[in-house]
Amino acid sequence: MHSNAEQTKQYPGVIGVEVRTCGERSIIGIEMFVDQKRVRPEVEIPRLWRQLLERTEGVQQLSPTSGKIGLYAYEPPFGPGQEFVYTAGFEVDGRTDALPDGMLVKQIPGGEAAVVRFRGKPAEYGQAWDYLHQVWYPSQQTYDVVDDYEFERLADAFAGEEEVAAVFELHFPLKRRA
Repeated sequence: MHSNAEQTKQYPGVIGVEVRTCGERSIIGIEMFVDQKRVRPEVEIPRLWRQLLERTEGVQQLSPTSGKIGLYAYEPPFGPGQEFVYTAGFEVDGRTDALPDGMLVKQIPGGEAAVVRFRGKPAEYGQAWDYLHQVWYPSQQTYDVVDDYEFERLADAFAGEEEVAAVFELHFPLKRRA
């Protein structure tokens, strides 16, 4: 168990963690397969966001309040350096038909999640993941982490730049222990 002073030094971008119950979400966007042995996610994911942001003009389902969501989907076994599918998308309510070519719809299940608030650059997200798995998770007895997906809710100002610091939320799905 880490003291608060140690946590602040080791995870300076982590603002806090809370458990929230969230409803199902629908996102529309584009996706890519990430093999971490071949590509650097901290380079390729911002590139994917820039591609998406260039293509969103005229997408009928988007509004000025459509949240930016980055969805990570994993295949077991879960662990560091693992391959994943990343979807850069916008949260939408309602219609998901008549999408531009190359865009798709993804559903994010509802349920309880550990939400890590993080202040920093997207390339520093590893702090939030490490904090959840090395500090928060071992310190509680109520939940197990669901390891097949997680998602980030990006700051409204995020425009695909990997060097812009802002406040983000990383959502890690949970299930109650029996």
